[in-house]
Amino acid sequence: MEFIILKEKLKNALNIAERVGGKKSGLNILDKFLLKTIDKKQIEIKATDLDIGYTAYLPAQIEKEGEIALPIKIVNDFVSKFQEETIRFKVKENNLEIIGKNSYSLIPGTTTEDFPIIPKTERKNKITIKFKDFQDSIERILPVLKSSELKPELNGVYFYLNGGYLKIVTTDSFRLAEKTINSFKSSEKDLNLYIPKRIIQEVNNLECSPESDLNIWYDENQVEFEIENNFLISRLINLEYPKYQEIIPKDFKVEIILSYKELFEALNLSKVFASRINEVIFEFDGKLTCLAKNELVGENKVILEPKTIKKEVKNFKIAFNIDFFVDGLKAVEDDEIYIGFNDSEKPSLIKNPKDESFFYILMPVYV
Repeated sequence: MEFIILKEKLKNALNIAERVGGKKSGLNILDKFLLKTIDKKQIEIKATDLDIGYTAYLPAQIEKEGEIALPIKIVNDFVSKFQEETIRFKVKENNLEIIGKNSYSLIPGTTTEDFPIIPKTERKNKITIKFKDFQDSIERILPVLKSSELKPELNGVYFYLNGGYLKIVTTDSFRLAEKTINSFKSSEKDLNLYIPKRIIQEVNNLECSPESDLNIWYDENQVEFEIENNFLISRLINLEYPKYQEIIPKDFKVEIILSYKELFEALNLSKVFASRINEVIFEFDGKLTCLAKNELVGENKVILEPKTIKKEVKNFKIAFNIDFFVDGLKAVEDDEIYIGFNDSEKPSLIKNPKDESFFYILMPVYV
């Protein structure tokens, strides 16, 4: 095998390959990636850890066909440090020779016969969305997704299509985030996909054009993401997603709109004085007081004047984890923020009053 390829295209693919495979698994072959020439015009790269499979097709000038399995980390480290725009690869007796203008390197490889077969979906059903819409949706729910590992049964993202709307949902049981995507194409009118968070994060980290189409192929057991000749595949989570619609508050005792900037700054001050459980206490009597106390540090109080939409009680007190509340604010960042409160044992809702496509639900803490 011998070919010439642009360094940047190869580097991006190898970065993904190393994140997917290249881990200490006890199986030496999983520390390697498969490199193969295809159709005399491109190369194929494959990597897997048996949970996620990655395949990429890259244009190259093929001079001799062949295939080899190579250590992911070593090759990726080398390519990332290689300074020339193009790289020549040559395989000789299961060794990879890398030839530059003034350099020569050799990396031992192995045959490909033991490399695992990476499955494919049946390619019958798919959703197509713009990559920028996918990334925006995932970035909104990412703080919740990152903490969902505390409960393995919630360690994923739920894609739900019904009534012409595609909803992307995740929860860690303390909070829940839902993003609605309005612009998409689907081969079916209804779907329910529970997708592992790791493959979602890998797709989100791809360096692709925001305007590119992201195809999400799926069948009964697997999901496959396709964009710009990158393919990532994983098994679906074989669990029924919680009936999350049942916990979404339908009504609130107090509804207010606040300056985003003022509330964000108040919570940043509260963090300095928060107690061991990192809570901020909201007291409402027409004005909203943000209170944080710590016997060792002191206390802080900030009074804000919201626009009150609804008030069924004269005053109330409720507490939240500050970091969780700030995550919700950042996800809906705008000039103003809407908050719907109930009592101290029921979830509250945060959203942008001008954008109905996203909301964030947060359970209070007990103080």
